[in-house]
Amino acid sequence: MMRNNLWCFDEIYGGTLGNKKVDLFGMGAGFSSESTAEENVQMSSSMSNQELVDAGMKRMDETDQAIEHSKQVVHQTVEIDTQTAANLKGQADQMGRVGNDLDTIQFSIKKASQLVKEIERQVSII
Repeated sequence: MMRNNLWCFDEIYGGTLGNKKVDLFGMGAGFSSESTAEENVQMSSSMSNQELVDAGMKRMDETDQAIEHSKQVVHQTVEIDTQTAANLKGQADQMGRVGNDLDTIQFSIKKASQLVKEIERQVSII
């Protein structure tokens, strides 16, 4: 992906020189002094246009990879959410059946209790 004024992007966000990280305005971790930012600007200005373009392209590729990874994470999250919702629905249905079974048991106990009382009455009459 080629963009106009790519060097501006790289100038704002930083670049690389060999294996050395260049953070132009001290925005990266550990860069806070103005002298460090000035040194980084000087180091970046010593890079050729092709090095700046290459560094910018590398940064865009890394960003594209990060975006793709984020998309995969979102996709996996949606899948987990769908599976979780299905599991919760199944559990809610199961809890409804348990509640119905408890109502049936309670009704049966009430009927049995009435039956026992009726038997007690008949036995006490005899």
